[in-house]
Amino acid sequence: KKKKDSTRLHSPKSSQMSSTQEVSSEKKVRAIVLDAGGVVISDVAKPYPPSDEDKEAIWSELWSEWKVTEDLDEAWFWSQFISRCPNFERDIHVSVSELQESVRQGFFQYDQTLKVVHTLKERGYAVGICSNHVKEWFDYTDERFQLRTIFPADLVVVSCEAKYGKPSSEIFAEVIARTQKYFEEAGDSIRADQIVFVDNKLANVSAASKAGLNAIHFYAEEESEGDLIRKLTEAGVEF
Repeated sequence: KKKKDSTRLHSPKSSQMSSTQEVSSEKKVRAIVLDAGGVVISDVAKPYPPSDEDKEAIWSELWSEWKVTEDLDEAWFWSQFISRCPNFERDIHVSVSELQESVRQGFFQYDQTLKVVHTLKERGYAVGICSNHVKEWFDYTDERFQLRTIFPADLVVVSCEAKYGKPSSEIFAEVIARTQKYFEEAGDSIRADQIVFVDNKLANVSAASKAGLNAIHFYAEEESEGDLIRKLTEAGVEF
């Protein structure tokens, strides 16, 4: 279901724009925006077991602060995390540099999702990303998996750049505005309800729906290419 470093997909903006124009403006769905972690690529591999609630609470608090700014960096994050986790360095027996490398090597892409993305682009749909992520790690995954080549840079909304994170209404307003501008630059238009949003977290799906998007839940770690196609079809996407 998932593989590391498999064949990358490439589609320049001009190619996608021309195919986007082939999609009738009367079609219910004209664009699909996907979450990154848990849908297109893996979530961050954390250096502790999921059952460790204390470390998870600290990680989540720091992540919430880090994901909506470019003023903080990875050195700040690890310094804060380690200082607030008693005996963490002693227990894991690795250095900060090794933690940094471990996080990076833990990322992989979901092939089943990328196959569907490729098909959507062939069908003339615009595709984008809306991700809660931090600059250093998203930049790494972007370079490694060519995210801003698969997905037009204009349709890639990352929380650290937008200064808002999901499930805030502000980041979904940014998604809608970016997508509408993308179509306007091609001499076209799109409504919010013609955008399907895909996320692995139900809270984000609910917030996207409230913002006017056509939102669906999909978790690539547990679901297949067929599951994603079925859910997109139910949302009005034509394959």
